[in-house]
Amino acid sequence: MKAKLVRWTSFAFAALALAGCPEKEDDSDEPKKDKKEQKDEDEKPEPAPDPAPPEPTKLTPDNSTPGIEAKVKAELDNREDGATGTALSIAGGKATFQLPTGFTSKKNGNFDHAQTADGKAHFAATQNSGDSNKLVEEGTKALGLTECNWGAAESVTVGKDKVPATAQDGVCKKGSDSVKTFQVIYSGDANTVAIGAWMDGGKSNDVFAIARSIVPVKGGGGPSMAACCAALKQNAASAPPQFKGAYLAAAGVCQSAMTNPQVRSMIRGALGGASMPAACR
Repeated sequence: MKAKLVRWTSFAFAALALAGCPEKEDDSDEPKKDKKEQKDEDEKPEPAPDPAPPEPTKLTPDNSTPGIEAKVKAELDNREDGATGTALSIAGGKATFQLPTGFTSKKNGNFDHAQTADGKAHFAATQNSGDSNKLVEEGTKALGLTECNWGAAESVTVGKDKVPATAQDGVCKKGSDSVKTFQVIYSGDANTVAIGAWMDGGKSNDVFAIARSIVPVKGGGGPSMAACCAALKQNAASAPPQFKGAYLAAAGVCQSAMTNPQVRSMIRGALGGASMPAACR
């Protein structure tokens, strides 16, 4: 009996303890959400990430046209190592060039046109009559070139006479072949438009060397002096042995003294007793 009383008393105290223990309250300040609100929030999609910043604009240089090689500035600017060989006197008589061995020249429209025997390297020039863009277009057509694209214009100083010029690299088509090109607009006393072109395997170094060999024609004589120099060389080829050396010496004087107003008297002195060609009188 006493044991039962002890168990009942323990049970009563336990019940009172449970009844007197308050339920733990949520100390959060946030209001409680019902089940629907919680479900909607759980199913809400994640916000999209911020878009990536745009790529910076890439500036395309003028010489980026496919096929164009930036060569003309390095090949022409402040270089005096021009070609040596046969003189090329252009139409209008404002300048002369030198053609290395392997180039022959002919008249092609308004242009004097030199090329190699294999037809893979070309140089053409004419007097600048005022519309250089039109002349460049005419010159490329004379060389059989089409679909020409040109890079950025470069200011250059060319040859031993420091001729100021503007030059551009380019690329054209000749039939289905791609042809590397350049144009040079010589100013000052030279006042000349020139175009160089070469195919794969062509002598591009020689073409640039021709462009660097320019000599402006100043004062005494213009085209007649160029004809005189050519005539002296021709006479040397057919002259009797005793005069051959004199003609070659006179031709050298003619070429080197092209800009000297007293050049004819210098040539006459170099000839000695040999007769003066008609083109030099």
